[in-house]
Amino acid sequence: MAVHIFVLNENNYKICVRKGIVGLPEAKDSKQHDNVCDGLLSRLAYIKEDDYILMYITGAKELRGVWQADGEPYYEESKIWDDKIYPFRCKIKCSEFNFTNSLSLNDINDLRNSGKIWTWALQRANGSNAMFSISNYEFGVLLNEYMKINPFSLRKSFIPEPSPFHSNNIIEYKYFNNEFMLELIN
Repeated sequence: MAVHIFVLNENNYKICVRKGIVGLPEAKDSKQHDNVCDGLLSRLAYIKEDDYILMYITGAKELRGVWQADGEPYYEESKIWDDKIYPFRCKIKCSEFNFTNSLSLNDINDLRNSGKIWTWALQRANGSNAMFSISNYEFGVLLNEYMKINPFSLRKSFIPEPSPFHSNNIIEYKYFNNEFMLELIN
């Protein structure tokens, strides 16, 4: 099972957990719109049902919780978050792991510096740091760290206001709603 980390701020994190959804921006204002969009879509395309989803909170510099993908990614432009629209989305559900304490960036950097994890990188070459994936081994290392700082609990998590079901339509968005199709038709 793959493991994906979404990078977001505190307010967007609260909305993601309340609504059971994560999202990526479209980067319409970027000079490299197509390259950034393709990069984000290529990462998002790897998400499959039950993959693990973690969230890194930029301001707090913490990795919080462990959720799972609830279906496959899709494109939708309805406004959910306060700051902007994140149209590349995936629903999330609670996993069997229910951690109340977060992992700090310092602890994660210590793991990276000691060679226990290696793909953790908040900066990406193309300037898009909204999401990245880690290996299953690294996920196991992070789970061990979570377990060290969290007492055992039988308390269950829940998503208070789950987003409605939405079918996977990323391919249709990418290839049937833009200039690509116009070029094919003409």
